[in-house]
Amino acid sequence: MVKQPLTDDPQESLAQGESERLPPRFATYFHIHLVSDSTGETLNAMARAVCARFTDILPIEHIYALVRSTRQLDRALEEIAGAPGVVMHTIVDPGLRAALEEGCRKLEMPCIAALDPVISAMSRYLGARISTRVGAQHALTNDYFDRIEALDYAIAHDDGQGGQDLTQADVILVGVSRTSKTPTCIYLAHRGVRAANVPLVPGRPPPPELFELKNTLIVGLITSPDRLIQIRRNRLLSLKENRESDYVDADAVRQEIIAARRLFERQNWPVIDITRRSVEETAAAVINLLSGGRGQGRGPGMSLTPVTLASQSSARQMILKNAGVLFEAVSPGVDEDTAKAGLLAEDVTPRDVADALAEMKAVKVSTKRQGLVIGADQTLDLKGRLIDKAGSLDEARARLLELRGTTHKLHSAVVVARDGRPIWRIVESAKLSVRPFSDAWLDRYIERRGEALLWSVGCYELESEGVQLFDKIEGDYFTILGLPLVGLLDFLRLHGALTV
Repeated sequence: MVKQPLTDDPQESLAQGESERLPPRFATYFHIHLVSDSTGETLNAMARAVCARFTDILPIEHIYALVRSTRQLDRALEEIAGAPGVVMHTIVDPGLRAALEEGCRKLEMPCIAALDPVISAMSRYLGARISTRVGAQHALTNDYFDRIEALDYAIAHDDGQGGQDLTQADVILVGVSRTSKTPTCIYLAHRGVRAANVPLVPGRPPPPELFELKNTLIVGLITSPDRLIQIRRNRLLSLKENRESDYVDADAVRQEIIAARRLFERQNWPVIDITRRSVEETAAAVINLLSGGRGQGRGPGMSLTPVTLASQSSARQMILKNAGVLFEAVSPGVDEDTAKAGLLAEDVTPRDVADALAEMKAVKVSTKRQGLVIGADQTLDLKGRLIDKAGSLDEARARLLELRGTTHKLHSAVVVARDGRPIWRIVESAKLSVRPFSDAWLDRYIERRGEALLWSVGCYELESEGVQLFDKIEGDYFTILGLPLVGLLDFLRLHGALTV
């Protein structure tokens, strides 16, 4: 491994007027060798996903694809010896695997069989034998040819072309220029989704065929004006065009986006904001819409995906109701105390306890209810220790005295399930610092609040007098109340459970 500064000049000056200098910022470069008996795409994607989890780590990739003979493996080992690093492989043949692992052992390099943990777990679960066929995922099956057809369709229907047969599309993306419509369609095609895209051009109406579609998903793409202007300017620079025009004029761009939003609202089309999304994330959101069975959005007079809240919490019910979510609340029927005790016996962290309990509630109810089922749970984490609800006012007093003068975390988890399996989850945390209140103040607080203190894990309600306990609060308000709302609403909107 080699550490080098990320900039050419590690002592680069700060902005004008500042006397200090920034310390050099270093990146760790290392060699990673990817050995595959197939195309290497799976291994490459896994390696990049893993390396992305580390800050300032820059891998130097060496890819050895289609390694299916001893001679090819020997060549790979020679190159590996010349650039020591980490070796990852997806070799299927037992003889070649053994030779590679032995070669790495002699070179004193880690050798990682990337797919082995997943394959072993799947084999145990399915009770099935493991195939030793190389490159099985690249077989010329119907799925392969469907992807090729989807790719042909995306190219033929790019930028509003081929409007006469839009009915053949699985999804149509609509948006102003430079909102990633084309790359998203191409990515979707690689997933076997027939995607067309239609641009919104100022002064030119969209094709009338677009408004006649009845059973095709149409999705509007939007982005922030500032981000759009930046992308368009970069596009013009690549074309060596630097003249000012409405294409990059701030007011004109804002009007384009406003007009697009109004169109999407009139047509009740679902909308995805791509400002902070990669192409892969945008495509994933589109696929969620498709798997959720949404047609032309959900507007007035159109049926919404049913939503069930697996919770009897009046606070969570009020949050969803005030946010405009139509739902039915039911008891989850989960023995939380027993489940929690089992999780803690396995040294599960308070954060993961909240996540697990939320999943249990959502999954159990979703086996009996149609549509989307929301499960939620919240835990209080005091220095890594889970603090439960108090059973009496005496316990509440002791609990508040324990929290006095300390900082604790609230972990709020939400899991959405459908048909007995989780399909979405989020866990958010907040930090709350309790002020050093007096015993007399605490006695008056307990007297005023009474049994209400037993309803929440911390013996306080932030939305009422309990806020006086704190001198510092860091985190989202709805997370503290026990239901991270913004992300949940985005998910419900994409799955047809909210009006656009």
